[in-house]
Amino acid sequence: MWRVPSPHQLTTSGERNGVKMHGSSGNASTALKRKRLLFPVLLTTFLVSFAAGVSVAGANAGNASGSYGFFTAGSTQYINFASIATSSNVAQATTSTSRNASTTPSGWAGSRGRLFTSGGSLSCEGSTTYNSGTIYGYHEAVSCIRFTSGTWYSYGVSYGYNGSGYNASYTYLSPNQAS
Repeated sequence: MWRVPSPHQLTTSGERNGVKMHGSSGNASTALKRKRLLFPVLLTTFLVSFAAGVSVAGANAGNASGSYGFFTAGSTQYINFASIATSSNVAQATTSTSRNASTTPSGWAGSRGRLFTSGGSLSCEGSTTYNSGTIYGYHEAVSCIRFTSGTWYSYGVSYGYNGSGYNASYTYLSPNQAS
């Protein structure tokens, strides 16, 4: 999201923390005017969405991810998160794992997707899989698919190579999603 700098962050030369602001005239009052215009636009967008019946938050069908988690295996730091995808009467969980670096060497990241009911019961889980080649993003593993209505969340397991084996770490829970 684009953020308007506060007046004390701008200098007369249009710099913010020593960086030239793109399209900045250096006038702090211009930034204040933009900020004053941004609030009514956001408020109007929210009100129109609310009046149209669009849910701003909730457990509607769609995709949702939990917070990023960090864990260490050996001397290597990893990142993981759980996500849930639902549509009408369909639900599937995904676990994503990566080394906290630009690449993850082959076999260093493992994931297992696990799908839970909103009541906290494990509905199903997939197999643990490991990245088979160097990856530049996340290694993902999915749970089984449930073809029924309900409210679900994802709570996965990640594995990081420690030099001689793997350390396991749970993800944070994803938000609930309805199918």
